[in-house]
Amino acid sequence: MPGLLIYLTISIFSLAAVLGSQCHARNGILTPPKGPIGPQGELRILAEGLNSSVTSPFIAVSRDAETYARLRELDINLPILEERFFKSNFVIAAFLGQRPTGGYKISITEQPGGFTVREERPETGTIVTEMITMPFKLVAIPSGMGGERVRIVLDNSWKDLLANYRVESGRFTTSGHLPVMPEDFEVTGKIALMRAGQLVTFFFRVYEKGRESGLIRGLSGSFTGIVTNETQVTIKSLVTWGVMRLDNKSLASGFFSDGGQRLSLSFTSFAVETSETSSGEGHIEATREEARVQG
Repeated sequence: MPGLLIYLTISIFSLAAVLGSQCHARNGILTPPKGPIGPQGELRILAEGLNSSVTSPFIAVSRDAETYARLRELDINLPILEERFFKSNFVIAAFLGQRPTGGYKISITEQPGGFTVREERPETGTIVTEMITMPFKLVAIPSGMGGERVRIVLDNSWKDLLANYRVESGRFTTSGHLPVMPEDFEVTGKIALMRAGQLVTFFFRVYEKGRESGLIRGLSGSFTGIVTNETQVTIKSLVTWGVMRLDNKSLASGFFSDGGQRLSLSFTSFAVETSETSSGEGHIEATREEARVQG
């Protein structure tokens, strides 16, 4: 994927949504949700199978109906999730791309602070279907289970395809009602991303520069945005770690340009109703790293 120049402007919004789904089957296994999914629930498989329409590896984290609708444009046989669903749930979708036979599948498991996504391959000597498959898996997660700031650990089936950026410079400022004091701090770190169709998923690891203990502020987690006109991007929910408090949600919009070797992000957050909530703004400049040569 060519490198990108991105500007993001963020504003607070509130997600609305309860579970409402309609499942459509393909030539694979489809598991509809069994009962309501709430804050005390568990990771729930909504659909999985061997014949996705998504032919290249991709990960999506959908927290709103519009982003999920764009995901269904990539594979119309994914279950329908209505807007109410996203009030208390988000979804992780994993697509493995083409595999030479059956026997391949995807594992999504909870771990401290996030989730692990990995490929499971058939063991040597296992009898498998002699046909090209495109495994996929879609899971629903209660918002209270993993939080909105979802960290995802990928194995090499997806990790090797990420476009990686190194933060060269960045600064955030925060403000709020008393007793919250204004603050200003530099950030460093890395941003990785992958794209499929009109979706792009960001994996942020941006944190306060020079701080090794205590509250380390920054931008962390995995977020999927919508790309329009090949350049403009919107992330419907974004949490900035320490720039805004963790219970805040934000809207991000921006655009790609410059052929992709540099990444520029601009942030603006706004306080919500509570007087304890801080707001902030910031800017990040990053450079795309060269892909490592496998040898």
